[in-house]
Order: sequence, then structure tokens, then C-alpha cells
Amino acid sequence: MLEHFEIIWEQYPHKKGKAKALEYYFQWIKGRKISGFTKKLTDEQMYKAVMRYKKECEKNKIENQFIKHGDTFFNKAILDYLEEQNE
Repeated sequence: MLEHFEIIWEQYPHKKGKAKALEYYFQWIKGRKISGFTKKLTDEQMYKAVMRYKKECEKNKIENQFIKHGDTFFNKAILDYLEEQNE
């Protein structure tokens, strides 16, 4: 699983907060309580969410200082970049 995280992390545009991001990654894999519900994410979902965020930052020419640190993104912001559930 650690190698899966490293593949995802390699794509993340702001490399701060890696240790905490890794903790959140494992929580998402196991299942994390959000608003009273347990939500699990797969490696693929997290990879695609990171790629969407990275693409958005590039498209909008967001300066590095304004890109979320990895721990912030993997905490809950990642949920905003998931594909629709009905795929």
C-alpha cells in the first residue's frame, strides 16, 4: 500500500505535509467517519482526485504558495475532487 501512496504523492503539486497525508491516506483506505458515515476511498479514486486538483491548479495558474499542502488536501479537500458516485 505504501508504494501506491508514493505513486499518488508523486503527482501531488505541493509536497508539504507528506507524513500527515500518508496517515489520511491509510484512514481513507480503511474507512473514515465523515458526518456520521464511514467513507472508503480506493487508490484509484485518490489518484484521480489528485490529478483533477493538479490539473485545476495548472489551468488556473495557481501559484505554489496557494496550492493546498498535501495534508490539507488528503484530510477532507480530496472529497471535492472525487468523480460522481454513479459511474
